[in-house]
Amino acid sequence: MKPPTTFPAPPNGSSHQRAVTDEKMEQVRQLLFGEFEQQTEGRVKELEARVRELEVGLHRRLDALQARLEALSGEIDTNQRTAHHEIATGLTELAERVRRISSS
Repeated sequence: MKPPTTFPAPPNGSSHQRAVTDEKMEQVRQLLFGEFEQQTEGRVKELEARVRELEVGLHRRLDALQARLEALSGEIDTNQRTAHHEIATGLTELAERVRRISSS
């Protein structure tokens, strides 16, 4: 609830009357807009909660994606090492064959 609006005291010194009028105006505002304000606050809270849920879900998905990328990177490294080893072995065998052919 908003604090009552206060205005400077009128020159005739009726500050008490002004305070009563301000309070009544606040009550009228509350009657007119209070329910709308409460509904709006409720909607904002629901939206904030939904945003938090989406953030948590997004973080989980990003973590899973990062883990998958790291796993794929490891697989690629292993495959490359295996391929390099096979190429080196093939080259060694080829060099041996060439030597045998050359010596015969």
